Amino acid sequence: MGDIEGEPQVVTYGSVDLRWSDATRVAVVRYAPGTRLTGPDGTILVDTLTAWIGSASAPFAVLAHAGGVASADAAYRARIGVFFRRHRATAHIAVVGVGPVLRVLAELFRVGTGIELRCLADERSARGWLQTRGMRA
Repeated sequence: MGDIEGEPQVVTYGSVDLRWSDATRVAVVRYAPGTRLTGPDGTILVDTLTAWIGSASAPFAVLAHAGGVASADAAYRARIGVFFRRHRATAHIAVVGVGPVLRVLAELFRVGTGIELRCLADERSARGWLQTRGMRA
């Protein structure tokens, strides 16, 4: 699992695997090939992240391996958009494994939410970028 310290908390649903480290405050998300994200997936992601980050306004990050994502419907995008707009001052998102279409969608999401988000070539680059944001990735 890379550089995450300690035992991660794990939530798996459908074709999504989420892992959280309290020590680093980084959530790693992996999507199986062909994943189609819908509103209920957005609710699970938001509820899981909300439980993990707690009520403190401490910085946190999401490192998303999104190469397996085939689509994300409007309900999914709306649900996570509300969450990340609420946390735009403390959240950082690093996305790896995306092609040109998902890269454009990620950029539109970044602009629309005001969140710090960067698409990067690989996990090492993503962790390096998160470290420049003050995360212990």
